[in-house]
Amino acid sequence: MWPCSGSSVEIISRLLMRLDGVAVARGSLPEDFNDKFKNIRNEMVKLKSMLDKDTSKENKAMEELGQVARCIDEIMSTDSKSLDPKFLERNLESIDKALNKALKVEVAEKDPQKVVPEEEEPPEELSFAEREIQKSSAWGHLKLVVDCLEQQLKKCLFTISVFPPNAVIKKRLLFHWWMGEDIIKNIEDGKRCFDQLIAKGFIIPIKKLHCDKDHYCQIQTWIRRLLIDVANTNAFLEYDESGHPSEDYTRSHRFCLSRKHQLFKATDEEADRSLRTVYNISKQYIELPPDWLVNKTEMTTMHLGRWREQTEEDKKQHIEVRDNEFLAGLGNCRNLKYLSFRGISRVEKLPDSTEKLTKLLTLDLRACHNLEKLPPDIGSIKRLQFLDVSECYLLDHIPKTLSSLSELEVLKGFVVGDYTNRNHCQLGDLGKLAKLRKLSINTGREFRNEELKAIGTLEKVTTLIITWGVVQKESQPVAAAAGGAGQPSVQEATKREIRAEASQSKQTAVAPTRDVADSKDHQAKRVQTTRGTTTPAGSMPMQVLPPNLEKLDLRCFNKERLPEWIDPEKLKKLEKLYLRGGSMLTSLTLEGKTWSATVLRVRYLKKLEDSWSSLHSSFPKLQRVEKFNCELLHKWPCDDEGFWQKEDKVGESSKTARKIMTK
Repeated sequence: MWPCSGSSVEIISRLLMRLDGVAVARGSLPEDFNDKFKNIRNEMVKLKSMLDKDTSKENKAMEELGQVARCIDEIMSTDSKSLDPKFLERNLESIDKALNKALKVEVAEKDPQKVVPEEEEPPEELSFAEREIQKSSAWGHLKLVVDCLEQQLKKCLFTISVFPPNAVIKKRLLFHWWMGEDIIKNIEDGKRCFDQLIAKGFIIPIKKLHCDKDHYCQIQTWIRRLLIDVANTNAFLEYDESGHPSEDYTRSHRFCLSRKHQLFKATDEEADRSLRTVYNISKQYIELPPDWLVNKTEMTTMHLGRWREQTEEDKKQHIEVRDNEFLAGLGNCRNLKYLSFRGISRVEKLPDSTEKLTKLLTLDLRACHNLEKLPPDIGSIKRLQFLDVSECYLLDHIPKTLSSLSELEVLKGFVVGDYTNRNHCQLGDLGKLAKLRKLSINTGREFRNEELKAIGTLEKVTTLIITWGVVQKESQPVAAAAGGAGQPSVQEATKREIRAEASQSKQTAVAPTRDVADSKDHQAKRVQTTRGTTTPAGSMPMQVLPPNLEKLDLRCFNKERLPEWIDPEKLKKLEKLYLRGGSMLTSLTLEGKTWSATVLRVRYLKKLEDSWSSLHSSFPKLQRVEKFNCELLHKWPCDDEGFWQKEDKVGESSKTARKIMTK
């Protein structure tokens, strides 16, 4: 049985509290509405109990929970005095429909002590031509061509060979692996190698439809087979006859977790101690002995989490650590440079010994839904360049010491915490991160004036993502929202409620609160909310965002107009403007001002109503537009996929990428 902090159970618990908050915030409701609230609450409790006992259908249920969260946000974002009963009824019916759909998912019988069987690795299928190539005399020549590549390029190719045939591989994840093994020194070095592999025809580049850059790649089956032969010869990695990485890492010191491998079985103690790289290719349920990391002093690369993009096709790829006691030995891995737990369930915290990983360059914790806190002295990891804690729903603050990470270049999922707590890192502290290039921020309140100024000082930031939660109404008590003097924070109250439900059979009364779920971008995603005071809109000064900003991504902004501190004429280098989610936004045009952006993406903006002509008046340099689920923009001249390009020609590679990334 999953603990109460399992991701699906936790999300439902938080939605229950938000539902209670809706009922209280709306005051006295007609009796029929009160009955509907009670019925919906009972259905959510039933669903929570179902998933608490069996998680095999969790991903399907999560799709419906995303709809529930959005409907609750719709209700909460509407002033109770002007609330239309029909509007309320429509949203309650949508919630009820989504819950009923989730409840109809069959629950498989499950023995919690039994190892969950995983699907067998699919066999590789070679075409007739590919089989003939392997039989020909040219095969030996091709192997020689690969073997004569410079060592750096050859090792880069060998890492790509571990992935399944025709898999879509994210370029950035490859870079992190290469840096972990010292194959490359930095990201620019990685880009150079990646481009060379494309130029030599070893990998197929894949673009996104709205972008000219190569973000992903694929490798053909016969080329992968070629690389496997050479990788075996070079002892880079051992493969079995079927083309899958084997369990023997005596020579290679590298191990790939796959569905058929239950545990690590070292051939001898020396091989176990000298293991340098562990990469999870397809394992869903990870079981490691508590002392597994005790002797891993040589390990530089550990990727136990997800590597695939979470598309509809791959939602089944839930990854779970059955027992995380092995993490206690993490501090022994003093040479570790790359650590990824991306998308792993049941990792609630990292041990404080993580602070000893002074050589760590990349820490990827994205979508660790149970992660509650980071090590308090995370600032000790002085060489850290990349930190991703986005989609960590229980993380309510970032430790103050993060501001000591002077080498940090990418920070994703920064939580705007309680500004009165001296142990929480604030936006103003980020000014110390002189090398920061990419930043994503989650906030559940309006920005304070000093926070706006702090954002504007980040001169090297070229990419900025801001996700808003449900902003606290000014008419509501600030102390209750922010966890004022003598009051527990919302997150602490939430965590206590979740844990209490695991040990008590009766429902516990909980003070109403609001949480947040971000818009669904072709999949259900949710964003942790942080509480705080509001800053009256009229008192917001005109603030400049980072002056060198090239990409601005605004999510779940819930007002009719963009805030006045977003001034397009002060963003001269802006190339891409993305907006997704937000039920109130009606226009992107600002009187007398123009945007420099050439790419515009709008998604889930149901009230956006700019005409095509007014859009081009405000965006005179526009080259590409993508729209999705924007009901009032049906007159925009986009194709069936919601895409428009100034030149009536879209590259074939872009079309391919579109099919892969959005299906």
